[in-house]
Amino acid sequence: MHITGELVGRRPRRLLASLALLGAGAVLVAACGSSGGSSSSGGSSDGSSAPVNVTIAQASPVPDHEVPTVTEDAGIFKKYGINAKVTLLTTGSEQMGALVSGQIQLLSIPAPVPQLSAIDDGQPMEEVAQFEDSFDAMLVSQAKYPTIASLNGATIAISTPGDFASLLCSYVEKQYGIKLKEVPIGPYPAQLAAFEAGRVDAIPALQPVQLSTVEQKVKGMHMLVDFRKVKNVPAIEIVGYGPWLKAHKATAIKMLEALNAGFKYYKDPANEAFVVSVIEKETGDTQALAEASYKSVLQNMTSTIVPSVSDMQNMLSALAVESPKAATFDPSKLVDASYAEAAVKQ
Repeated sequence: MHITGELVGRRPRRLLASLALLGAGAVLVAACGSSGGSSSSGGSSDGSSAPVNVTIAQASPVPDHEVPTVTEDAGIFKKYGINAKVTLLTTGSEQMGALVSGQIQLLSIPAPVPQLSAIDDGQPMEEVAQFEDSFDAMLVSQAKYPTIASLNGATIAISTPGDFASLLCSYVEKQYGIKLKEVPIGPYPAQLAAFEAGRVDAIPALQPVQLSTVEQKVKGMHMLVDFRKVKNVPAIEIVGYGPWLKAHKATAIKMLEALNAGFKYYKDPANEAFVVSVIEKETGDTQALAEASYKSVLQNMTSTIVPSVSDMQNMLSALAVESPKAATFDPSKLVDASYAEAAVKQ
């Protein structure tokens, strides 16, 4: 499968960690040669024993999103009869379009892009698995803003309205009763550069492993919110397009079986050296930074990949600041746990 201008081969060795902090990233599972509701989507019919050809793409090679890469590099996909290719896809709009068109079958992404697509655009996006229940991110501010209350009315960098960074801003506004001035700046590296240069008062999604380095550049800065402590939200989720999932249930379950095995492998202390080497290779970070990143990610990972409706409700409550419809939207319409439940039983 080839998606012109969207999928870009095997990840470069050193792509700045968070090409588009859509959460820090998105992993897509695309069946090669698929075409929407075709019975051959996924490389073979669901009833066939032939290997399933898939492409797994991610928006940024950050440690939170390396489960599919680890699953591939450890040979786990092949064990489950899946020919997997790992690649990159960079923007949320392209990802949603590719899901709807059938070019992509599964997407790993943090809230809220899929949910906004479902709530505001009526697209039947469904969360079918969950890897993390808290965000690997921190809200930090310039020296003159020592408290959350003092940040009221201050500028804060985001990528685009309604993105992952916006969701974090919405949470802070709702939780602490303040108002932030969101400044669309672009991908995470641009947000961080703007903060370090003093062009914005705060950023909502600093990667925790970067805190000490940024503190050296921005004297007197403050860490005001550690989102790793905000639990029970769909931080890293696997999302699919409802009609495709229903038409290709067996393929979807097989993918989740492999990803569940990779998820367990990633978390197993016995595999730490291997996982760290994958993170080091894919991000271009030093071994020490890769090790620190790995330990930080482990704090956010769930005990099971089965998604939670209650976690989705928590996310919708925060999202209501961005989308009024979210306040009354039924969270069960955004979650279908049956695929993951079947996968973990295998």
